[in-house]
Amino acid sequence: MICTVPNDPAAAGDQAASDQSCFISQRFLEPNTQQPILIVTVGPFRSNPQHSMLVAMPLGIPLANGIRVSVDGREISSQAFEVCRRDGCRAYMPLNDSLVNAFRAGNEAMVSVQSSTGGAINVPFSLQGFTAGYAKVR
Repeated sequence: MICTVPNDPAAAGDQAASDQSCFISQRFLEPNTQQPILIVTVGPFRSNPQHSMLVAMPLGIPLANGIRVSVDGREISSQAFEVCRRDGCRAYMPLNDSLVNAFRAGNEAMVSVQSSTGGAINVPFSLQGFTAGYAKVR
């Protein structure tokens, strides 16, 4: 869990706690280079009252098919990439009730993208602790 801190907590006074935004995140590194290959972050993005899941992947992946998310082998959602920056490409997926319920009930999720050769690149991530972590960022 990561929480933002207001720019000037002393000036914010009692308002500091309500201005704080918290996120849960998992980062996956390529074993040889230690470069991030997947970052999954859940929380309030862009002052949107509905929480989202931000999926960030490195540059060099084909963008046309976006990402697919599955839980325990069952595809539950897909999303187009929205933006690519120096540090990678990002897709924002709104967390609707069916996605949250699948994460709460599941053991392992998988983010899949199409490789440049047409095959799938699958990166699994654990859902252990999702329910408790999500309750804290709500």
